[in-house]
Amino acid sequence: MKSCNVCGHGVFVEFNGRPEALCESCHSLERTRAMAYLLKENGLLRNGIRIAHFAPERAIGLKLMEIVGPANYHSFDIAPERYDKALNTQAFDLTKAERLPTDYYDLIIHSHVMEHIPCYITPVLWHLQRALTPSGRHLCVIPMLGARSESDFSDLSDYERAHRFGQKDHFRRFGTEDVNMTLGKIFNLNPRNYRLKVPDEVAAKHNFSKREVYKTFFFFEKSDLLLR
Repeated sequence: MKSCNVCGHGVFVEFNGRPEALCESCHSLERTRAMAYLLKENGLLRNGIRIAHFAPERAIGLKLMEIVGPANYHSFDIAPERYDKALNTQAFDLTKAERLPTDYYDLIIHSHVMEHIPCYITPVLWHLQRALTPSGRHLCVIPMLGARSESDFSDLSDYERAHRFGQKDHFRRFGTEDVNMTLGKIFNLNPRNYRLKVPDEVAAKHNFSKREVYKTFFFFEKSDLLLR
């Protein structure tokens, strides 16, 4: 029997043409439920940790805030007015990630964010790692659109940006065939943090794609950063 592992509800409805993608109760999507599974499996859904959550998904954000408390849950976005007021989302521009405190967060989360950032992402990811505590973890979901990576910060039309990168507010796309030459030059990619495996029965029960987890989820430790 299917159930949402964020709220426990058992009914899923269509979203953007995807049947049973959205939890009817908490409105979590597939990747949100996959994130919740990985956090629980790695023992990170626990009290006493500090969390930075960028572009926060409401369902998992409220769950994390409930577990760690409002003082330890920090949600950020460049346009905080778009988010549920209960998340207390603060304005933050990731092109200025150097403003993050050092060795502060036990968990950093972001999903489908890196493709929106209008600058080179190597320093952004470096500063996110710097903000982790020595035992901290960094969970990011980065969509892979096509085989090869590409970026462009010039003044493109909405049409061209959507055609090349998937959406009019995207500045890059990541490719499956050259990931070792892009993200792999920043992080040590290994089976512990990339190409993550989820049991068939878990993915089916909580209604998310194990293939998407395998292809687009990264779960870095601080020591995985190659750039010193």
